[in-house]
Amino acid sequence: MLVRTQVLFDEDTLRKLKVAAKKQERSVSDLVRELVESGLENQQQQELQQLEAALGQLRQIREANAAKYGAVSYTH
Repeated sequence: MLVRTQVLFDEDTLRKLKVAAKKQERSVSDLVRELVESGLENQQQQELQQLEAALGQLRQIREANAAKYGAVSYTH
């Protein structure tokens, strides 16, 4: 379900959106929805990559500490 909202663009951005939408034979609204969705997906991917990198660094620290001080066993 689509919900109506209002977004303000500067004139140059709106002109670029209209040109791009016309080239693709679609509405500006449709193009904006796609661009927003794509941007959100990219942001989520970047956040996931940052978390994976941080986890990799933590693993390296754990391995370095295990090599230096011996393995630690975790019990619950």
